[in-house]
Parts: sequence; structure tokens; C-alpha cells
Amino acid sequence: KWDLFYHGAQNKDERIKALADLYMIVDEKGNEYELTDKGIGAWQTYTNGVGSPEDFIMMDLSDEYINIDENLELDEEAKMARKLAVREEDAKRKERSHNLRQLLRAHLLMERDVDYIIHDNKIVIIDEHTGRAQPGRRFSDGLHQAIEAKEGVEIQKKKK
Repeated sequence: KWDLFYHGAQNKDERIKALADLYMIVDEKGNEYELTDKGIGAWQTYTNGVGSPEDFIMMDLSDEYINIDENLELDEEAKMARKLAVREEDAKRKERSHNLRQLLRAHLLMERDVDYIIHDNKIVIIDEHTGRAQPGRRFSDGLHQAIEAKEGVEIQKKKK
């Protein structure tokens, strides 16, 4: 019933106020989560300054390249060096964002003895339809490694 209360038009201000205090919103049914602005801002605090709120902002490479090309103070070599630096920064942000998302997914949405078990110090996937263990199978996109890190077992290399 509280869903209906918060999503009613007359309670919009109250919903916004309640959400403003949250670091993230977890949708267990949809198997998703979303960091709030407050959660993104706290990232820098929790990483002792190593992380930045910009870790979650993907760069618009075409816009960055246009700005570099329009800069009359740079020669061609400097422009190329700037473009390479921008591309490297973009790749770093994407990788960091992806790794953090998988780590949070492992901690927030993947449940031991429901989604996986630990057998012989390895993570074994549980088939969501049959409930049977699936030895040899691995979660994709680094999620398996994130679960291994969460559970403190040896982290296996990604298989291609």
C-alpha cells in the first residue's frame, strides 16, 4: 500500500523528500539498482578521494573531439595527444563504472544459497528455473569475479 501512497500525485513532494535521503534505490524484483545523486557524491568520500563523482558520467567523445579541433592554440600533434588522453580517460571511466556496478550488483542483488552456492571454495551458479547447481558455468561481464571477491574465495580469471 505504501507504493500507492508515494506514487500518488498529491504525495510527490513527500516522495522526493524521502528519496533525497537515500544513497541508492534497489529494485529486487527487477534485479536492478540505481545510485542516487547522494550515493554518487558519497563515492568520493568512501574511496578517500580516489573516486570522483565524474566516474559515473560518461564522456561525449564527439563533443570533446570537436572542442579539441576548434582550439586554435593547439597544433595537430597537440590535438592528437589531447584526443588520445580524452579517449584514455573515457575508457578508464567506463571500466571503473562497470566494475563498481558489478560489485554493487554482487552485494545487493546476488544472494548466497539462492543465486549461487560455494562448493570446494568456488562459486557455483544455481539455475533460477530448476534450482540445480550448474558447475562450470560462470556469470558474465565480471559479475562472477565480483561475487568471488564478495565471498572471499579465489578470484578466477575471465574466460573468453
